[in-house]
Amino acid sequence: MWCNRRSNVNDLVAIGCADALFSKGLRIPEDISLVGFGNILTAEYFRVPLTTIRQPKYRLGMAAVDAMMNLLKGQRVETKRLSAELIERRALRRRKPVRMQNRRSGFRQKAG
Repeated sequence: MWCNRRSNVNDLVAIGCADALFSKGLRIPEDISLVGFGNILTAEYFRVPLTTIRQPKYRLGMAAVDAMMNLLKGQRVETKRLSAELIERRALRRRKPVRMQNRRSGFRQKAG
């Protein structure tokens, strides 16, 4: 089965992946969509501006300080989930949604 989307650990890995795809003659986003994570400055100015997930860096820092302060007080630290933002650029092509359907034999993709 051919993959038409690729998400990556971070923007630098996505850029390296894009270079490898270009060297194989693939086009972004016509042949494959690419998404990074981190929203580094290079992502916006790459030859195909990279779609990425922007991390809430300030809120991450504040949550880390709060957790550290609680640990220093001997208090329990709870896991926090912070929302991130999708920054859509040219490396992502919208396609028809795929609905996953659970079957006893595993998951099966259904178009539509």
